[in-house]
Amino acid sequence: MEVPEIIDIGVIESGLKHPSIFEKFDALKPGSSIIIYNDHYIRPLYYHLLAERGQTFIWEPVKNGPLVWQVKIVKTLAKDNEENIGEIVARDYRKAVIFKNLGIDFCCGGKQTITGACEQQGLEVEEVSRQLAGETKPSTAPDMHFQSWDIGFLCKYMVQLHHLHIKNNTPFIQELSRKISKTYGEKYPEIIEVAAVFEDANKLLLRNMANEEQNLFPYITALSEAYKSGTVINEAVFGPVCFLVYQMEAEHEKVVEDFRKLRAITQNYQLPPYVPAIYNILYKMLQEYEDDLHLHLHLENNILFANAIKMENEMRDKRRIA
Repeated sequence: MEVPEIIDIGVIESGLKHPSIFEKFDALKPGSSIIIYNDHYIRPLYYHLLAERGQTFIWEPVKNGPLVWQVKIVKTLAKDNEENIGEIVARDYRKAVIFKNLGIDFCCGGKQTITGACEQQGLEVEEVSRQLAGETKPSTAPDMHFQSWDIGFLCKYMVQLHHLHIKNNTPFIQELSRKISKTYGEKYPEIIEVAAVFEDANKLLLRNMANEEQNLFPYITALSEAYKSGTVINEAVFGPVCFLVYQMEAEHEKVVEDFRKLRAITQNYQLPPYVPAIYNILYKMLQEYEDDLHLHLHLENNILFANAIKMENEMRDKRRIA
């Protein structure tokens, strides 16, 4: 039985960490594996590997902190060039409802193919394909072809619509959930957990948005302007845009997981029996908040970030990144 090589990221020089892992991964035969060891969160590597190597590996967490993170990466045979879920939803956002009902994450799992997602969820590819091919209900999301938008303009759209929606609604939902927890927590203890999970999710989400607004989005906007004008742009202080994007995507995944917990705790936002109207307000706001969040993260992960990486790579190849 082959024993996987253990790679301690902590002892590798900063700029060589991911290249070293990619080199080890590329040398593997299908069915073979490596184990990555680190003293801090390792999930951004998953998004980098998925973006660069596609559906050619299985990611098996071994330890998930708080002091040690380990993951086993098993190399698999390359799959056919199948359209991924993010591309399907970007083309027709109405398909998002189908993926959501099937428990398939389209906003943070958009780089997966239908085949890969079905293998992970234990679903039949034929049945999922049949549902996607059928008639879809009208979407409540804006009917806009976001893929054709200038990425600098899309950054402004994200800030002025989706970021603002979160900033405006988060304080009220937090205050409402705390008030209900204090008054009804003894009778309905799940509401205490609802308040705690929502607060944790939004600490991370607000920090993530601040990083986008202060660092990532200004660079993407400047990148877009340089691309259109044919000028040279200095590389961002944080390095290639992809590395900050992979960090963002990993954080987005955590937020989506927290909202998945909220759905489980509340049984898909079903009201407990004999509760006051204030409960109904909270659950409706949480559901609307989650729906907007899924569109928000889909636009960033599957369209904005992907196009920004593609643009920067093209400019780098033309030596327009100094």
